[in-house]
Amino acid sequence: MTGKPWLRVLVAGILLVLPWLVGAPRDAHPALAPVLWGRYSLLFVVSYLFHATVIVPWLLELAFGSTHFSRRWIRRTGYAWFCLALAAGGVEALFRVAPSLIPNGTLTLLPDLGRSLFRGYFKGQMPDPELGFRLRPGFTWDEAGHAWLGDLAAQGIALPTRKEAFSLDLDPPCFNRLDERGYRGVVDDGVRFSTREERPRILFLGDSFLFCARLAAEHIWCASACRALGATAVNLGVFAYGVPQEAIVLAREIEYYRPQLVVLCIFDGNDLENGAEWQEWRASGMPYWKWDSRRRGWLECSPVLGWAAHRFTVHFGNQDVEALPANPLQPYRGEIAGASVVMGFAPAYLAMLETSPEEARRHAGWGPTLAGIEQCEALCRQHGARLLVAMLPSKASVYAWHLLERVDPMAVLEAARGEPLTPERARRFVERARMYRNGFPAALQAAMEQRGRPYLDFRPRFFAEVENGAPQLYRAFDTHWNPAGHQLAADILVDYLASHPELLAADRQ
Repeated sequence: MTGKPWLRVLVAGILLVLPWLVGAPRDAHPALAPVLWGRYSLLFVVSYLFHATVIVPWLLELAFGSTHFSRRWIRRTGYAWFCLALAAGGVEALFRVAPSLIPNGTLTLLPDLGRSLFRGYFKGQMPDPELGFRLRPGFTWDEAGHAWLGDLAAQGIALPTRKEAFSLDLDPPCFNRLDERGYRGVVDDGVRFSTREERPRILFLGDSFLFCARLAAEHIWCASACRALGATAVNLGVFAYGVPQEAIVLAREIEYYRPQLVVLCIFDGNDLENGAEWQEWRASGMPYWKWDSRRRGWLECSPVLGWAAHRFTVHFGNQDVEALPANPLQPYRGEIAGASVVMGFAPAYLAMLETSPEEARRHAGWGPTLAGIEQCEALCRQHGARLLVAMLPSKASVYAWHLLERVDPMAVLEAARGEPLTPERARRFVERARMYRNGFPAALQAAMEQRGRPYLDFRPRFFAEVENGAPQLYRAFDTHWNPAGHQLAADILVDYLASHPELLAADRQ
């Protein structure tokens, strides 16, 4: 190789580039992997720049001999990189000592970074030895939305075009405040505190489908349903909670809020997994923020790299990504049952589609979930209230099921991040997903019927609405309901309680 300098350069270049090509993350849109936060994405950018300005000139010098220009270039670029590394190290140390200086958008994009740096005190959250975290009483925030702020877009799973970014998923600006207990709390609708006892009080437990950070409390589906019923809504939803945590919340708060009816809202997308994670965290004995970031290296918790990732993401959020190669489900743009839709899907919720009822019962989260329901039932009996278990559907259960035979099976499996990514595995995934359509709700319904407990599954009405050509019910680049979905959910609950009036006639102690 000494007589062929070009071959030395070629081999060295391949060796330099190969590690980053092999280690490319699957977390983000393939075309934007270098600029969206994944396992290594910011390191891609920094490494390529370093190679282009320092390593490659050095290789050229070795191959073709030293020149005054090459020595001067290497000396200057090396000094520049040293100064950059020194500055980045200083800012890194400053952000770790004083994380409150980190721009808010960085923490919004990387919430685990915020929990780690703040030791659990992050964006209105406080550490809790039983719940992992709880929300800070009296916390306030202003919220307004568009497609780029959806959770799927922020994670790089499904990206809007420039036109879609500011025309879809729009929410009017709203000011929100948590109550004195740290929840959305009582939605009065103008009713004075002294007269609330004249109205039935319905307490709702659940996750982000109840918390709904981007909506005013009175516009959330549970409040709309209670208005129609002449009842008072008590919204105790907290994002990322599973049933075990919701049972703990009820134990703490049922005497304070004194409901006649408790509606335990279970989400078919990830509540099983949330129950398993809660159990694993409690068994670890670690603080929640430390347990939550246990699998992340120090680079993934770097505030400097997090800030840089946020700036890159904001920049590309203003670009037109329509021409970029993408999985046909991320997002899907087309028709479903005659209705025009634009929507992406959460990989974890897509993966749940192939779960059979038997597999749901064997899941590590099944036991904690049933135990949480039992605890809620016992608390309701003790305080003279009734319990209604409700199943809320994910976008994957409602919409993706219709696309399983219209999209290449390999693309479906890739969107669900299934492994191994082979044609046989893809064919089997689609076959099982078509058969079960997420078997967790069926398993839970059988368990509730066996125990003789009221159970309301929202899924059949959502399925029927879509099959009848209803307008889109979920946000395009977010996993949650849009206003049409909230209204349908409210109608489902109103119709059910109108046909089961005994649930609102529980004895008061």
